[in-house]
Amino acid sequence: MTNIRDIAAEAGVSVATASRALTGKGRVSAATVERVRAIAQRHRFQPNEIARSLSSGRSHSLGLLVPDITNPFFPELMAGAESAAKARGQTILLTAALGADSAREDLSVLRARGVDGFIVVGNPFDSAEQLREAAGSRPLVVVDRSESVTDLSTVVTDHVEGAALAVRHLIELGHTRIAHISGPPGLDVTDLRVAGYERELRAAGLEPRVVDGDFTVESGAAAVRALLDGPAAPSAITTANDLAAIGAMNAVLARGGSVPGDLSIVGYDDIVLAALVHPGLTTVAQDIGELGARAVEELERQLTGDTDVRTVSLSTSLVERGTTGRAS
Repeated sequence: MTNIRDIAAEAGVSVATASRALTGKGRVSAATVERVRAIAQRHRFQPNEIARSLSSGRSHSLGLLVPDITNPFFPELMAGAESAAKARGQTILLTAALGADSAREDLSVLRARGVDGFIVVGNPFDSAEQLREAAGSRPLVVVDRSESVTDLSTVVTDHVEGAALAVRHLIELGHTRIAHISGPPGLDVTDLRVAGYERELRAAGLEPRVVDGDFTVESGAAAVRALLDGPAAPSAITTANDLAAIGAMNAVLARGGSVPGDLSIVGYDDIVLAALVHPGLTTVAQDIGELGARAVEELERQLTGDTDVRTVSLSTSLVERGTTGRAS
C-alpha cells in the first residue's frame, strides 16, 4: 500500500509539503498541489490515510509471496490472509515467484512499495539467512516450511500426523499394499508427509513404496500408471496433495478401471475441487484459510514488538468421500 512518503518522493517534495497539498492546509503552489494530488489519485491514496501512516511509521500493508497461483491451494490461503488483514485495517500485496531469483526480485519490489513485513509460503531460498537478506530485515513469517527455517516464526500443518491419518484409514479398510505419490524432492512438506506415511506403514508391519511426483495432476496420472503397470500393483495410494490424487483417479478411470473398486485413493489438502470431482475425493483436510489468517496474526505480533520466534502448528482431519473402499 502506498504511503505519504511514497507520494512525496514521487512528487519530488517533502513529506510535509505533500501532506499540505493533500489536506489543503498551509501554503503550497497550485502546480505542486495538482502534481501531488494526481499522484495520490493514481495510487488510490486517500488523504485520511496520512495521519495513520505518519503517526505509526507503517504503511499497514503486508507482502505475501506464494510459489504458484494456479494451484487452488494458494488462492484459498491468500483468501484467509486477506480476510485477517482487512480485519486489522491492513492490505495484502501479493506476488507469485517460483525459484530464488524470481523471489528475490519480487521481494525487492515489495520492499520498495513500503510493506511492513512479509508472509512467505515455503522458502524458495537455500537458507533462512538468504530469505532474511532478500526481505531486507523486515519482519517475516514462513508458512508450510519449518525444518529449514528454525530461527524464523512459522505457521505449519502437522504433516507427519496428517499423512499417518491417511494410511491408518486405508489399513482399517483392509489394504496392505499402499503406495505413496510424493511431492517434489527436497521440500519440507514432501519429507514430512513421506515420514508420516512410512512411520504408519512400518508400525503395521507393511512395506512402504514411494513414487516421486510434483503436486500436479499430470504427475499423479503418470505415477499411478507406473504403479499399476509394475509388479505387485497397490490396492490403495496416498498422495502428497489433492491435484495429484485427482490426476491418479482420472488415469485409473481413463483405462477403464474403477475408483475405489480397483484402487482406493486418499488425497491431501481438501481443496475446493476435492468435493466437486466424481467420485468425491477422500482426503486429509488442512485448514488452508486458517494458515493464511494465522500467518497474518503472527506477523502483526512481530510488528507490535513481540519478536520471539514461534511455530504455530495446525492439526488435520480425514474427510471421507467416495474414493476409498474396502480391500477386495
